[in-house]
Amino acid sequence: MYQPNQYNQYPYNNILTPQTNKIYVNSYDEVVKYQMPANSDMLFIHRTEPVLYDKVTDAYGGYIIKTFTIKEKLAEQNEEVSKEELQTISDRLDALEKMLKNTPKVVEEA
Repeated sequence: MYQPNQYNQYPYNNILTPQTNKIYVNSYDEVVKYQMPANSDMLFIHRTEPVLYDKVTDAYGGYIIKTFTIKEKLAEQNEEVSKEELQTISDRLDALEKMLKNTPKVVEEA
């Protein structure tokens, strides 16, 4: 006997479209023209340039738009020094200090 989907459940093979809170724009003018409620804040991303706009409205309908340049932050390379390398540097520093202590001091007379 056939039983339809109960409780209006979707079958598992449906693909849901992803939800996003990004608003893509083609120009600064589109950000200006975008209608927003009072006391709100919205981010806009330019479609072709690495630019982000932050539009903030006040209680009277006025707005301020800040423009930011987007730059990818690359992972920092963590260069660790081994104990052997650190010991070598320490030995060289000790040798340099001994050499400086043993050199005679030259005093220039005016």
